[in-house]
Amino acid sequence: KEVPFFLNNPWGVLKGLPGPPWEGPTDSRFFPRGDGPTTFHAVIVDNADNTFTTPTRTVIVDNVAPRLELGGIEQDGYTNDNTPTLTWEVTDTTPVTFTCSVDGGPEAPCSGESSHTPAEPLADGEHAISVRAVDSVELETVATRRFTVDTAAPVVKFVKKPKRKSRKRNAAFRFVTDEAVRYECKLDRKPWAECGGRVKYRVKRGKHTFKVRATDTAGNTSKPKTYKFKVTR
Repeated sequence: KEVPFFLNNPWGVLKGLPGPPWEGPTDSRFFPRGDGPTTFHAVIVDNADNTFTTPTRTVIVDNVAPRLELGGIEQDGYTNDNTPTLTWEVTDTTPVTFTCSVDGGPEAPCSGESSHTPAEPLADGEHAISVRAVDSVELETVATRRFTVDTAAPVVKFVKKPKRKSRKRNAAFRFVTDEAVRYECKLDRKPWAECGGRVKYRVKRGKHTFKVRATDTAGNTSKPKTYKFKVTR
């Protein structure tokens, strides 16, 4: 935008504007170059070579809407937190104000200066949190983060397992859940270790305890599913 200059002395000229040496009429315009703060003044010289320098002024030029970088919640991700916090960083040449909304609801002041947490816990399912950034010249940007809340732990079911009592020393297990998970297995006193949807062990005679647990995409971990069996002579 242009910055106007006006002289109340019809015999004067303007000098000393930013840029190369410049002279102009008593009603002049100065166009700042690029966004950001620009400091300027004018030097007025009349026909008698009397000089007057105006006070320095600074204007901030802003032709670009705020830029928002969202964080805190993964886009199209899963979380087991039913009050997740959306965070952001903003880039702009002028002060910015924010309003937030959840799932397309009414906009209201955000809960933090650069973050927003829903006031009420969200139900399991798909959700969206939006933030609107408006700068001092009313340029605005709206950014939205979509995600899924999942607070339910997966349920593991055995589809294959050895008999409770058997002479066979090979023990095979197969198990499933109703969602994408990462499995961990444990036999007797051995530590937990990652495993697939099926495992097979060579065991000694005696009593044994097998355990499996599953962790879903949102980070919910099931209670261990336990199976006890015995290898006889």
